[in-house]
Amino acid sequence: MARFSFMGGRGGLLWRCITFHLSDQSDEAGQAGGFLSVEDEKGCVKQKFLKSGFFDFLKQELQSFTCQKEDYEGLPFDFCGGYVGYIGYELKIECGAKYNRHKSQAPDACFFLADRLIVIDHCTDDVYILSSVPSIELHNEMDMQNIQQKNASTRISLNGSPENHQCFSKHGAIESSYSREDISSSSSEHNYTKSNRAESESWMEAVEMKLLRLTETAGKAAEARRKSPSLSIREGINNQQEVFKLQKSKYQYMEDVRRCLQYIKDGESYELCLTTQLWKHVGVIDSLCLYLNLREKNPAPYAAWFNFGKGDICICSSSPERFLRLDQNGILEAKPIKGTVPRGNSQIDDEKLRTQLQHSEKDQAENLMIVDLLRNDLGRVCEPGTVHVPNLMDVESYATVHTLVSTIRGKKKDNVSPVECVRAAFPGGSMTGAPKLRAMEILDSIENTSRGVYSGTIGFFSFNHTFDLNIVIRTILVNRKEASIGAGGAIVALSGPECEYDEMILKTRAPINAVVEFENQSYLRHSRNGERRAVLSKS
Repeated sequence: MARFSFMGGRGGLLWRCITFHLSDQSDEAGQAGGFLSVEDEKGCVKQKFLKSGFFDFLKQELQSFTCQKEDYEGLPFDFCGGYVGYIGYELKIECGAKYNRHKSQAPDACFFLADRLIVIDHCTDDVYILSSVPSIELHNEMDMQNIQQKNASTRISLNGSPENHQCFSKHGAIESSYSREDISSSSSEHNYTKSNRAESESWMEAVEMKLLRLTETAGKAAEARRKSPSLSIREGINNQQEVFKLQKSKYQYMEDVRRCLQYIKDGESYELCLTTQLWKHVGVIDSLCLYLNLREKNPAPYAAWFNFGKGDICICSSSPERFLRLDQNGILEAKPIKGTVPRGNSQIDDEKLRTQLQHSEKDQAENLMIVDLLRNDLGRVCEPGTVHVPNLMDVESYATVHTLVSTIRGKKKDNVSPVECVRAAFPGGSMTGAPKLRAMEILDSIENTSRGVYSGTIGFFSFNHTFDLNIVIRTILVNRKEASIGAGGAIVALSGPECEYDEMILKTRAPINAVVEFENQSYLRHSRNGERRAVLSKS
């Protein structure tokens, strides 16, 4: 798992939720406009059409915040508040793709502006409480004109001994670059700042007290979970309820692999990352409990849970793959995964599979081609001569699989924005193939539905102009009482249709098991309480 977990929710004067849908006309490059919906902390929703698209909007939003590096001294993590959410695969239309053949059922992008955070350091068992405070009244919720934010944080030691830790000087600020001519007087500004800071400090104190009370019961709750009897995945569940429906049959998927191999043979591509999806009706489901079950069974460093509320869109991700990160030193890092095998049933078998992956000619070819693609993507936004590969084809092991992972780094050019870095590399090369633009065209012609959130990216864009984004794999999307899971694999000249199908199924194992086991536990809890009708038995 990652060192830090970031938790946030609705609240705070800066909070808002932005949702973006590509327009029906955005099927060709240059026609990538769409509709933006903005909900503020009061529940007020405004809509507008973005002719230039989502990436340009996000770039302008992030550029409206400026800060000094010393404002964040003392914090061991990069995310200090900002936009957190996902960018869907179909936004490739804003990144050079010629067209979108399929339209996503889910929003093409959805983000929260998170201004109140709880950050957990799993190495030190410290908890940080952060709040961003606007010091000037917001006259326009849509563009957030005239914002100045001041920050405060409190660190709490989980042993129950609170320790105040001022990570920001009182004069430090994140200040909007917008004009401030609407301010009537410095006195009113001071009073507004004082009121907001008092509200923020009150919230932090309340959270601190709740956390301190929580630590007294957390150990007992964890011990109770450890002692609770494990539940059989199949016990008490109708077989029909367990079935995830494949978008394509095994025969159809293998035919798609053969089509990819023909494109490669004809010289149209070197590598094609073919995908498909599985669906299952789940009815009303507690997505947070589902995510916690997934995280327990398949912990991963780039996991995430989101509940976007309206529309019932929830994301439970256990992604092991970093798409792109920008740190406070201006270093960009990508960590593509290419090459996956199952874990063994014994230590000897497990080590054998690990060694086979490390020396597999096919998997090495997959990985190396994506490394070259990412070197090219980063080369467009990095200083000449800085792009390098510190780690090539390392084996990383997770609960259900071994993976082959490479690391590519470079120093960002000073005149390139964080959003431009993402745009240069999106979608992640490990989900497209090479060459990227032609690969996306071919895949659009073979796959018969949109990828949506799957194959896109989840993560944050911080006020301090850093970001960290994953690749959306090993992820459950719950939308309109239906759970979907995407999976696939890279097709190269050495690929075999049967093996590719088996690899695709392997990658669905952890999320499918999480859903089935969660349903089973829910069914048994209701049955043991005399409620014979399970929550998930409505399908």
